[in-house]
Amino acid sequence: MTSDPAPAGPRWRRPGVLDHASLWALTLVLLAVSVALLTVLPGGPPHPPEVTLAWPVLALGFAVTEVTVVRLQLGGTSHVLSLTEIVLVFGLFLSSPRDLVLALVVGTGSMLLLRRPRPVIKLAFNLVQLVLGAALATVVFALFVGEADPTGPRGWAGALVAVLVIGVVSDVLIFVAICLAERRVTWRLLPDMLMMSVPFCVGTAAIALVAVRAVLRDPASMLLLVPPVLLVLLGYRALSAARRDRSNLAFLHQVSTLLHSQEGLEPVLEEFLAASRETFRADLAELTLLGRGGEVTTARCVGVQPRLELQVLDEPDRAALDDLVALVAGGRVLRSAGRGVPPVAADQVRARGLKDLMAVAVEGDRLHGVLLVGHDAGAVTRFDDPDAALLETLAAQVGRVLDTGHLEQSLVQVTELKEQLAHRANHDDLTGLANRSRFLELVRDALTDRRDGDHGRAAVSVLYLDLDGFKAVNDSFGHDTGDVLLQVVAARLRACVGTGDVVARLGGDEFAVVILHDEDAGEVVTATAERIRTLVCEPVQLQGHVLTVGTSIGIATSSVPVGLSVDELISRADAAMYVAKRSGGSRHVAYADAPEDRPRPPYSGHDLATALELGQVFVHYQPIIDLATGDLLGAEALARWHHPVDGLVPPDVFVPLAESTGHNGRLARFVLRQACRDARTWLDLPGAPDLFVSVNLSATQLADQELLPDVLTALHESGMQARHLMLEITESMLMRDPHTAVQTIAALKDLGVRLAIDDFGTGYSSLAYLRQFSVDILKIAREFTAELGTGRDDDAVTRAIVQLSATLGLRTIAEGIETAEQHARLTELGCEWGQGFFFARPVPQQDVRDLVLCARPSRVPPSPVPTR
Repeated sequence: MTSDPAPAGPRWRRPGVLDHASLWALTLVLLAVSVALLTVLPGGPPHPPEVTLAWPVLALGFAVTEVTVVRLQLGGTSHVLSLTEIVLVFGLFLSSPRDLVLALVVGTGSMLLLRRPRPVIKLAFNLVQLVLGAALATVVFALFVGEADPTGPRGWAGALVAVLVIGVVSDVLIFVAICLAERRVTWRLLPDMLMMSVPFCVGTAAIALVAVRAVLRDPASMLLLVPPVLLVLLGYRALSAARRDRSNLAFLHQVSTLLHSQEGLEPVLEEFLAASRETFRADLAELTLLGRGGEVTTARCVGVQPRLELQVLDEPDRAALDDLVALVAGGRVLRSAGRGVPPVAADQVRARGLKDLMAVAVEGDRLHGVLLVGHDAGAVTRFDDPDAALLETLAAQVGRVLDTGHLEQSLVQVTELKEQLAHRANHDDLTGLANRSRFLELVRDALTDRRDGDHGRAAVSVLYLDLDGFKAVNDSFGHDTGDVLLQVVAARLRACVGTGDVVARLGGDEFAVVILHDEDAGEVVTATAERIRTLVCEPVQLQGHVLTVGTSIGIATSSVPVGLSVDELISRADAAMYVAKRSGGSRHVAYADAPEDRPRPPYSGHDLATALELGQVFVHYQPIIDLATGDLLGAEALARWHHPVDGLVPPDVFVPLAESTGHNGRLARFVLRQACRDARTWLDLPGAPDLFVSVNLSATQLADQELLPDVLTALHESGMQARHLMLEITESMLMRDPHTAVQTIAALKDLGVRLAIDDFGTGYSSLAYLRQFSVDILKIAREFTAELGTGRDDDAVTRAIVQLSATLGLRTIAEGIETAEQHARLTELGCEWGQGFFFARPVPQQDVRDLVLCARPSRVPPSPVPTR
């Protein structure tokens, strides 16, 4: 018996290294046991038979039985029953043990290589477990027979028990291999395997015993055994087909119940596609729906564990979809394998990295979409005619449900909600302007386009604005009035810029404008800055008061020859803005007009490497507080760089520098090790609470295979237990490669490390994925904390995150708490932990040590840190 465990996944899912390593380890252990058994096998039977079979004859027999197989589908696994036991019994009686093993390796191995190309690990495992089975069979047979005549009753019993033992051992080993490959244990699979294979093995062994006696006494009577052998083979094939039909009916009933349920859309689609993958033994299940309004949404389920991906298609993907729709028009099932397949079908296979696929139109009153299943390039089986018939029936069933509009309406609502969340993540709630992250993205794209020559306008200018006198308005008239004033300023800024220009609120009373213009049209930028200065300075009537604010504007320009980075361009605009403010405010200053205040030329990777070597980079810690009790719970580690000439270098300068120059790994390892060492000193203090230290991971680290060894090294060197370490990963980093992220997070959780999703709510993720990420904590982004206490519907996102966290059994940490009102509101909403300037700025390690020695810190004295 051989088995083909469910494939590791299509090429868009990177197979886990642990999966293959575990399978190879199991194979090597089995190989070692097999070699040990082979060394003690006798050279021949104690009573040489009258008729002997040379090993090439047995090898030919094994090869033939490998062709005549019964393939059973058990869940997502293809389990193969063959007539190998017949040849094995012949070998036990009519050849030496070593010849039997040699014939098995040559005969079965050659057919596995020639007939079914497969990954090396699968081939190696199947061969080794067959060799182990043959060696076990000879040992069991020899123990039963002893010195007796092997053709007597003891030999019969020995052969039956030997075949039964290797059948059970083979099934158990295959079951273990499947569990290792899929990284999950499906207990119901083992009884199904044994129930089908054990009777088959015993039956074929009994037929083989009769055949052996016939060979020894009357070879011509062998012909009488042909009908029973064929009947057994055909009977099992019929049983396999009946099981498959029954399974398909159960699947269709499950789908019908599911699609008519009142559950949320994402759980329904996830369960539907996961069940489709299992039934069709596929690596990919995909449902593309065509909305009545022209929108196109694809729901996709890939990987060993069911994971749903919802994607709104862009124009290039829609063009490929049109080709696919044309192929399946009229209800035809498209199969990429076989004769007469159009070239477009091959394109669809290549685009998805598959070996083959089936696709069918989902139709009812109209064309609703396309249902598709596919095999990974490493799969052993292909789709057959019964699969095509089942897919056609399934598509018709889905089409009838879509005719009712229930599922489609739910999809539209989910799509709209995702778009709203995406908009909110990129825009300021108060003013509706682009927020800081969106602004940085737009500037980066503009610089890249002009550097690549994609647009006629060759220059990008940034105007950095800071309101003059706004703090006085806030202090005198309150935050509500200040918010209204910010909205008025935002509207005036929109009125001052051109159609292609973008206005953003960076936070507080800081705004920015990006202007795209011709390289020799700098006067356009100056004119825009003057319009902004003039219009913003005009009085505003609010609540019976006449309010006036000004604005200091810094201007910086990047043209093609200069080629500034995003950070350099904004840093120059920021520096120019401070020159304008120090010059009295309510004016605009261009970077070129303020040479004495220009920032230092951009730091190099060598500068950062030198800083790491000389100890100029160190770690500060921002305490994390229990919002209800004020107790110190832990601290977040934050890197700081003190330059010998320029002083403190802002993190938003040297962190991107580390990533772009390849020093990110070195910087991250330094922070991780230092944080663990410092935390261990706090934990060793007399009466110290059960503190933890939190360290941020970068996108590079999350994808780095050295992450786990780095964490283990830091814990080992410091002597700190893993439960005292928390690693923070941003939501956007997780969604870059969620499949790899799930595997990395699982490995970190196995170490005992706590995990948190940082800046939760600012990314673009699916709740279906969130369930897969085995994290402990959600951190509420400071953007949402800042809105608390403003009087509007300020807590919608924060409340939702806290409730979601409670539902999933997670804790929440609010970042950026700066006022007592925010603290009180977060406590009222049920947020458990928090950090921010209201409690403490980031402080040196010694200050945290002093806090630990305090009985109950509620407010921590601030220490100066760079704010820019």
